[in-house]
Amino acid sequence: MRFDEAAATWDESPARQERCRTLANELIPIIQANRLKTGLDFGAATGLLSVYLTDCLEQITLVDVSEGMIHEARRKIEQLGANNIETFCQDILSEPLDRQYGLLYTLMALHHVKDVEGALKAFYG
Repeated sequence: MRFDEAAATWDESPARQERCRTLANELIPIIQANRLKTGLDFGAATGLLSVYLTDCLEQITLVDVSEGMIHEARRKIEQLGANNIETFCQDILSEPLDRQYGLLYTLMALHHVKDVEGALKAFYG
């Protein structure tokens, strides 16, 4: 799939919207019960999932390797006035962010990672 080209219409998929709402509804009670403040959305695409979490996390970081997806995420963040979301267009498996997060979440991205075990070790190592 060519993610840069798909980015402009990515959020239009009803199935994708429903997946994001469903996962957000599962994550919100976990975030609240554990008083988590920060989240990293790995393979964030346009940030559709993270938008649902802006009211319960103080800081959200979106990371994706697709410039088109991050461009759409930034546009959406600006439209929403969501000043607690930041974006990075980079491969954090080869260029890690020098930060720690209370919550790492991902949706429909790990199957694109060649070394999932290595990725999980990098996340939690």
